Amino acid sequence: MISRERVRELALALPEAVEHDHHGRPSFRVAGRIFATLWDEGHMNVMLDEAGILSAVQARPDACTPF
Repeated sequence: MISRERVRELALALPEAVEHDHHGRPSFRVAGRIFATLWDEGHMNVMLDEAGILSAVQARPDACTPF
């Protein structure tokens, strides 16, 4: 499992990415739009298009769930 610190490092390495609170949880945004939210120590939401969701679930069904 990837650490919260590593997630933060990767997210903030993206161009123009910033971290802000979202209902008490860290979220990562570009141009004001959330692309990921850390829910707890073991869960993270990543905003993808439908193809990206299907690809992630197919590649890692043990770790990814469509929502």
